[in-house]
Amino acid sequence: GFAGTAIFTATGESAVPDKINVDAGNSQVGVSGEVLEKPLVAVVTDAGHNRLEGISVTFTVTEGGGNIDGESSVTIETDSDGRVLAMLTLGPEDGFDNNVVDADFAGNSGLAATFVATGRIPGDPSQTIVSGVVLDNTNQPVPGVTMHIEGTDLYSQADAQGQFALQPAPVGDVHLVADGSTALREGNWPRLVFEMVTVAGQDNTLGMPIFMLPLDLDKGLFVDENTGGVLTLDEVPGFSMTIAPNSTRKFGDYG
Repeated sequence: GFAGTAIFTATGESAVPDKINVDAGNSQVGVSGEVLEKPLVAVVTDAGHNRLEGISVTFTVTEGGGNIDGESSVTIETDSDGRVLAMLTLGPEDGFDNNVVDADFAGNSGLAATFVATGRIPGDPSQTIVSGVVLDNTNQPVPGVTMHIEGTDLYSQADAQGQFALQPAPVGDVHLVADGSTALREGNWPRLVFEMVTVAGQDNTLGMPIFMLPLDLDKGLFVDENTGGVLTLDEVPGFSMTIAPNSTRKFGDYG
C-alpha cells in the first residue's frame, strides 16, 4: 500500500476588471436643479462575471449640466459587492432624458455604463397628474382596471383604450396600484404595485405601459405562513420553483 501526505497549493491573482454595467437608478424622473430620489448604481465585474471590490470608477456628467457633489466628474471606489453609487443633481432645464451620466474605469476596452434621467420644472401642485395605459402582453387594452394611489382617495378606472388619469396626485414618492380584479375582460387579473416619483404640476407616467397578464389560477399555488409548495409548468419540462412557507408577502393594502 501507499501512505503519505497530500499537499495542495494554489496561487491567486488579482482579478482584472472587464465590464461595468448599470445596476440601478437609471431612467429616473426628478425636479430640475435638485438631487434625484435614488442613487445611480453601477457594478464592475471581471471576465468571469465576479463582482470586484476596490475598483476606481469615474462618474462623468456628459449632458444636461447637472453635477455630482458639485462636480462634473467624480471618482469613487466599488464596495465589497462590486457596486459604486453616486447621487446626481439634475441640470436646470426641462426635458426628457435630458441628463446623461457615464460611469467608467481606467483601461476599459468596452462600453461605459450610461445613465439617463429626466428633469422637469415643477408647477402648480394641484395640477399634478399620474397617467398611463394598461395593456396585456399582446398590447391590447385592459379596460376597467382600477388605478389607485396608496394613502389617498384617488381612484380611476382604465377606459376602453386602457388609459387612465389621477388628479390631483401627491408630489414625491408614491405607490401606484393597478387592481385587475375589476377588469372588464374575461379571466382573472392580478394586482400590481409600482413605485414612482411625481413632479408638481406635471403629467407623470411610469415611462412605459402597465403590462397586465391574466392569471392561470388552475396552476396557482396557495402559500401562507404555514404552507409552501412547488410550482411546475407542463409546457416547460424540468422547470420547478420551490416556495417556502411564510416567504411571500403582500405589497401594501388599501380599502
